[in-house]
Amino acid sequence: MSRLKQLWKAYGPNPLDLLLRRAEKKGDKRFLIFWNRGLGDIALGLYAITGRIREKIPTAEITFLTRENLKDGFTLLGKCDVIVQPGLKRGERFDAKACGVDLTNFDVIIENPDPTHWVSWQLGKLTPELHWQAEWDSLWQHYDLDPNCRYVGTHVQTETNYASWRDWPEARWKELFQRLESQKDLKILLFGFGEKPHFDLPNVVDLRGKTPLFDLLSII
Repeated sequence: MSRLKQLWKAYGPNPLDLLLRRAEKKGDKRFLIFWNRGLGDIALGLYAITGRIREKIPTAEITFLTRENLKDGFTLLGKCDVIVQPGLKRGERFDAKACGVDLTNFDVIIENPDPTHWVSWQLGKLTPELHWQAEWDSLWQHYDLDPNCRYVGTHVQTETNYASWRDWPEARWKELFQRLESQKDLKILLFGFGEKPHFDLPNVVDLRGKTPLFDLLSII
């Protein structure tokens, strides 16, 4: 990024606020937001974006176009519609026709939202409030987990195409799990999607690829 762009990003007008001012003047209220990145950003960034939209345009109708394994995350936002593009994988481009979306049904289309920049003001000021339903509390019971046992949940691989430096070496995970074998009534739960690395240890319960979001949160 050039120095000029850095200065503009730091001191120029907020792109989201500019977009919302234009929408407010035109009477636009139907928003379509594309999102095919991380799950954590739903709470940490997109929550603030939807809040900002409704602050400026109280009657706003917000729809997210996303991939299948993010659908439940957007459900937790509440008051948002969700459209799933079948077969979409993280990082791939959206194809509105593939999921039967008529873009003319929306007034504002946001293809590349930037929560890190657009709502940086929220840090230390805004606490996300997600909409959990009581009927989801018992979903953990589908996994034959002993309520009298202690569990340590782990996610051993970032499973992204960037920041792989955050991955702890497999040998370290194995060493940790082996040390925990001496702890009575304690087991390790593996969360995530990928099947590797493999840990053939008696105290490890591999739930990778088996827990939709609500099930995972119920277990936690």
